[in-house]
Amino acid sequence: MTIIAGGAGALLLVLAFRQIGPTVQSGVAIGGYWLAINWVLDFLILLPISGMSAGAYFYDIGLRYLLIPIMAVAIGKVAKGRS
Repeated sequence: MTIIAGGAGALLLVLAFRQIGPTVQSGVAIGGYWLAINWVLDFLILLPISGMSAGAYFYDIGLRYLLIPIMAVAIGKVAKGRS
């Protein structure tokens, strides 16, 4: 699941950067927005269903979402350097 989600996220980031200018700032904005959406949805839906504590959630799942802004900033930086 992690590999499929990572691939889908990378594809969506590429598609997003085709619509907006690829910069570090746009990478921070997109990555931060997607990170916030994932955390909010998980706190509203996943945590109540699973019964996990917030600490256990961040240890098992939540910290993985930090890959979203990391990938977005990296793609924005590399794409900006090539244009």
